[in-house]
Amino acid sequence: MQSCDIRVESEASTSQQLLPKAMAANSNELEDSATQDATPTNSSETEDSETQDATSTNGNDLDSEWQDATSTNGSDHKDSETQDVVTDDVTPWTAEQIMETMPQAETYYVETCTVAILADYDGCWDVISETNPMANEKAFQKCGANYTFVKGILESGITSITRDKKVTLFVGSNRQSSRVDKFNNERNQNGLALGNTGAFERWANKYKTQGWSLNKALLSDGDMCFSSWGNDSAFSLGFNGKDKDLKVRIAANSFKHLNCTEKTDVFFFDDKADFLEHVRQNAKIPQHINFYTMHYDWYSYALKGNSEPLIAKGVDGKQRQL
Repeated sequence: MQSCDIRVESEASTSQQLLPKAMAANSNELEDSATQDATPTNSSETEDSETQDATSTNGNDLDSEWQDATSTNGSDHKDSETQDVVTDDVTPWTAEQIMETMPQAETYYVETCTVAILADYDGCWDVISETNPMANEKAFQKCGANYTFVKGILESGITSITRDKKVTLFVGSNRQSSRVDKFNNERNQNGLALGNTGAFERWANKYKTQGWSLNKALLSDGDMCFSSWGNDSAFSLGFNGKDKDLKVRIAANSFKHLNCTEKTDVFFFDDKADFLEHVRQNAKIPQHINFYTMHYDWYSYALKGNSEPLIAKGVDGKQRQL
C-alpha cells in the first residue's frame, strides 16, 4: 500500500492535488540538512545549533519548493530519478514487443541466509510507518494518489530480499539522534523513527516472528554503543561535510555493528539516487558483505507516474530486478 505525508492540501488551479507541503517538497531535503554542522558541545548548545542550522537551510527553501511544485503540478520534481512509463496510449505495440525493446535488469537471486537492511526514513520508508499520520489510503486519495500501489512497490521489494532470511534492520536515515528525529518530525509531520515507540522498533516487532531484529547503532552513540536510542540528552554527531558523505559514515557504522563473518547481503534503501551512488563508490565494503543499494522515492510513484519495480544495484554497477 502507498502513503502520503504531512498536511494534505489541495491546489484548485491544477488537475491533480499534490501531497502535503513538506512531503510534496520531498521531505528528504529536510532530513539531510537537519543534521549538518551539529557540533557536540553541551546539550543546550547542541540542540540550538541543530535547529538553527536546519532552519537556515530549510525555512525559505521549503516555501519556494512548494510554490514551484504546485505551479507545475510536480512535473519537474526529480525527473532524473523517475523513469518514463510506457502505456497503451503512447504506442500500439503489444506487451511482448514492449518488453523486447526495454532494457532488462538481471534476475536477482539472494545468495546468503542473512540479510541486513539500512533503511532511510523521510521520503522513503516513512510511507509504511505506523507513526506517520499520512501513511494511509484516505490521505493519498485526497491528493490523487494510490496508497496501496505506492506502498506495495516498497513492500514487494522488501519481501523479495527477506523471505526466509534472518534480517537485521539498521537506521539508514540521517535521523541519527533523537533530537534530529524530533526536529524532522516537527517539520515534516511524518512520525518518529527512533525510540521505543518509533517506526524502527515497530517494524522489528512486527516481523520478529519472521526473523527480524533491530540493531540500534547510531552515529550519535560516540564511544558508547547504543547509548543514544531514546536518549534525548545524547549529543548529536559533529559533522562538517556533505550529506552524501554522512550516508557513507552510516554504512560504515552499520558494517561495524553487523557482528557476522559469514557472507551477508546488505541493502541500503534511500530516496536519493545520487546519495546511493556516492555510497557505492566510496564506502569500504568488507569482504564478507555483498552490498547493494535500493532507490525508492515514494513521491515518484505517487505523483510522477513511476511504476517500475525496485532494482538492487551492486558496487559493480550491475542492476538486479527484485
